[in-house]
Amino acid sequence: MEHTRVIKRIRLANYLSEHGIDFEYSRIDYDNPKYKVFVYKRTQELDELIEEYYSELKKIKE
Repeated sequence: MEHTRVIKRIRLANYLSEHGIDFEYSRIDYDNPKYKVFVYKRTQELDELIEEYYSELKKIKE
């Protein structure tokens, strides 16, 4: 498992923050320098919250 996870979506970063997970640091997106990305320490809790976020998003779109 990788040690970090890069998040490009600000809404997902906000969701994680609302659930008590703060990013380690932000940096310029290498793919698109006009944007920032958020780098998180990869944990099981982080992976579960990301899965929960996309599950909720999917329910909204249905």
